[in-house]
Amino acid sequence: MKKTILTFAVVILMAAPAVADMVTDLGLDIDVSGDAVPAGSYSKTITITTRQAFDLLAVTPDPGLDDREGASTVRLSNPYLFNFSRTDWTRLTVPEPTGMLAAAQGTTATKSLRLSIELQPLNGSSRPQDDDAFIVAVWSPTKQYPVGEWEYEYRRIFFCFGLWQVETLTCAPEWKISRDQLLTPVPAPAAIGLGMLGLGLVGWYMRRFA
Repeated sequence: MKKTILTFAVVILMAAPAVADMVTDLGLDIDVSGDAVPAGSYSKTITITTRQAFDLLAVTPDPGLDDREGASTVRLSNPYLFNFSRTDWTRLTVPEPTGMLAAAQGTTATKSLRLSIELQPLNGSSRPQDDDAFIVAVWSPTKQYPVGEWEYEYRRIFFCFGLWQVETLTCAPEWKISRDQLLTPVPAPAAIGLGMLGLGLVGWYMRRFA
């Protein structure tokens, strides 16, 4: 009996790190100190820190939340994400309309990253406006998420009464995207054209020589 209890205890201890990794959050924190830089649109620099390393991030204008009316008055603008503090981070091509989503990935996971985000208020201003808001989400390369929970952690960053603020969201935003979606290559128009041409030639060949 004692041997059985001891074996069970050892199994529990061995499994504990994996269970903790599955249910513990990444410890996401975002520093938004510093003014935006206006120039037609405007750029906002943020610093992301986490307890657990991340290798993927995405930014989207606030799509509105289930418990709050309204949505952002801003869109992302070219160059979208830039000035990464780590040289191994680059912006990704994403499968979303321009201005609605930007993403970046690093070849090595990190617990700290500074970057700039280019934003364009919908009223044409080059300065932050009240209710300008966007979502920042990060992904860990190793974290396992319980069934039914989102695989990213996120914060809402918004401008109000002349100050940038960070809100820890208590519900998933209407915007929902997976790691796989972000990392799926988006075919270039030329590649699509070549693919269609190839299929056409194969079809012609089969009809011609059938």
